[in-house]
Amino acid sequence: MTKQKRRAAAGERRLGSPTMSLASLEDQLSEPVLLPGEDRCLYAAMAQAIRQRLAPSDLVQAMACADIVTLRWEILRHRRLRQKSVERWFAAEIFKIYREGDVSDPEGRRLTEDDQVRLAMATVSRDPGQRDAALEYFDRKVGIDRDQILAEAYAASPNVKVHDARLIQLMRQHRQAMRDYDDLEDREAMRDIPDAEIVRDAP
Repeated sequence: MTKQKRRAAAGERRLGSPTMSLASLEDQLSEPVLLPGEDRCLYAAMAQAIRQRLAPSDLVQAMACADIVTLRWEILRHRRLRQKSVERWFAAEIFKIYREGDVSDPEGRRLTEDDQVRLAMATVSRDPGQRDAALEYFDRKVGIDRDQILAEAYAASPNVKVHDARLIQLMRQHRQAMRDYDDLEDREAMRDIPDAEIVRDAP
């Protein structure tokens, strides 16, 4: 019997208890705590993909798998928030340039503050058409290198540094959690191998 088949058979024996199925246990463990704006469907798809990849076969593995799901989601969360921090800083710099410069609309009228805010926020819009139009307008009216503004946003935003530090920590924790999960699988596999088979497989 191969190592993988032994693990599967051991998992089936351990899950034979009538108290709770592993699927219902996983559902309870993976109930997400989402922040405003986070996508529940994206979380569910990610959690399902990780559970399918790790295939937990008992309570301890299911809890370890849930920890890995949580860590992966936090990594995605901080990447998204870091991007938001950069975009917010970038839009603020664009607004400042419009406010301090002599920029007019296509009819030659000086931009109002509302116009400046609208145009600045459009540069980081989720709508690609609106974003491209706003950036093209900025390039035509101002002509300052946008990459330089972005570079300064990365360097100057304190929130970016906070998210970068947290991401490094989370990725280390994720790597350790994966190693711990592999160790759990190895220990379970060894526990389910009969002594005679261990001796027979020994070099």
